[in-house]
Amino acid sequence: MSVAVKLLITFLVFAGVAIAIFIAVAVSTKLPPRDQREVQRRGYAIRGWWFMGLFLFVIAAFAASIPFYP
Repeated sequence: MSVAVKLLITFLVFAGVAIAIFIAVAVSTKLPPRDQREVQRRGYAIRGWWFMGLFLFVIAAFAASIPFYP
């Protein structure tokens, strides 16, 4: 399997996870309103993992594409 195909599969997996998160957020808006402190606490807990995952994905994509630079 070529690096490009592996990268495409990785991208599709991450895109699927992002779509699942967006759907979960959309479904949660149908629930009764929550206290702002609870929402902020959950948001801060997710934010660190989200940025770390995004950062690692960008670094992996960059590292996988370096051999193809002229």
